[in-house]
Amino acid sequence: MPADQTENMPDLQKQFTQSGKHTASDYWWQEFNDPQLNRLVKDALSNNFSLKSYLARLEEAAAQADIQGSSLYPSLSGSIKPGYRRNMQENGNIYQNDNIVFGLNSHWEIDLWGRLSNRKEAAVNEYLASSEVLQSAAISLAGNIARTWYQLSEQNARLEILTAQLTNIQQVTEISRLRYLSGQDSISTVWRQEQLEEEIRADHQQTLRRKNILAFQLNVLLGKSPSAEPSWQYSRFPELPPLPSTGIPAELIENRPDIRDRWYQYQARRHKVAEAISARLPSFTLTAGADLSTNDLDELFDLWATDFAISMNIPIFSGGQLASQQKQAETRATRAFYDYTQTVLTALREVETSLLEEQSKQEQLNSLQEQTRLASNILDIESARYRQGIQQYLDVLNAQERLFDLQLRSVNIERQVLDRRIALYQSLGGRIITIGSNGELLSTVPSETIGQ
Repeated sequence: MPADQTENMPDLQKQFTQSGKHTASDYWWQEFNDPQLNRLVKDALSNNFSLKSYLARLEEAAAQADIQGSSLYPSLSGSIKPGYRRNMQENGNIYQNDNIVFGLNSHWEIDLWGRLSNRKEAAVNEYLASSEVLQSAAISLAGNIARTWYQLSEQNARLEILTAQLTNIQQVTEISRLRYLSGQDSISTVWRQEQLEEEIRADHQQTLRRKNILAFQLNVLLGKSPSAEPSWQYSRFPELPPLPSTGIPAELIENRPDIRDRWYQYQARRHKVAEAISARLPSFTLTAGADLSTNDLDELFDLWATDFAISMNIPIFSGGQLASQQKQAETRATRAFYDYTQTVLTALREVETSLLEEQSKQEQLNSLQEQTRLASNILDIESARYRQGIQQYLDVLNAQERLFDLQLRSVNIERQVLDRRIALYQSLGGRIITIGSNGELLSTVPSETIGQ
């Protein structure tokens, strides 16, 4: 095996800039305490066809590892074919004796330099890398389900806000008409209200279209036709769970499936280097075989055992092919190490970025919620004074538009806070599916959580 290059990795930070005290489950979506989300993720992990494709690739990698491992053992094959024998009698007549010829052949390459065992170990590590790719795909799928679900919930909340806004605007519009008819307001006041009313209706239609598009996306993630009947019921955004403990960077390396994937790929490349080196050395092969007719069947194994040979193959000249193959394998191993190192650094950045972005969005949300509370109070006062005829219409209009904008922005930022938490959970990694020894899927979520 070539030397391990991990000692050349850059120094890693000792801890993250922030960390909570709560230990989150690998099944992080359950932290939101959202039964509907739990059901959606469970259905997606069972029915998503992209995830099934990754599982099929894993089973293929398991079979490939078995194929490479079989070369370490002797092979034995048998054959049956028709035959005949011509004999001459004492009187000179020739007769033909038809029979059946049985054969046994054995072949075994002695793995003196470890070429075959390194080939097998490379395939095993590629299988392990594929299992981590499957874990990454499952985590990504759960994240896409959660994000799409809360984007869909945002559009539903937006529709509720727009409906309430439209009702409020229609009431003010009716008051404006009455004031116009009584000569207290101009017709332009009515037109401004009608214009605002039309803007709300148009926004409502656009929001409804976005909601339908997101429903199509969610159905496809669930392994269903885009236009399938929705299987979910909307609810308000959940409370943000406690900030999870991020642990230390060294633990992240163990928890992230994409890092483990790169590690196994690096180990596979190291074994391929060892295989390429061994290919430049002499190889030894044992062979044995026999072919006997039915008349000699009782002697078959005796003769097969005596037909034994050992051969040695010595690479002498290949035009530099073997040396180039070794160089290629070494370069690929070095590249795999660089990919592994970059993945580690990227994972650390993702955790730090998710922490800072969530904090920033939470501060923005807190400010918007306070602004919304104040804007609602202002609109109540301005509307009451307008009805009493002691307030200008433009003051009411400005208060309406300000409140409506703050309400919609608050819903959007609240969803973005959830998005940042989802990104943080994903960046911490984990294992959310259980895989059998042959690459088969055993389970996706623990049985006690199903249906919650």
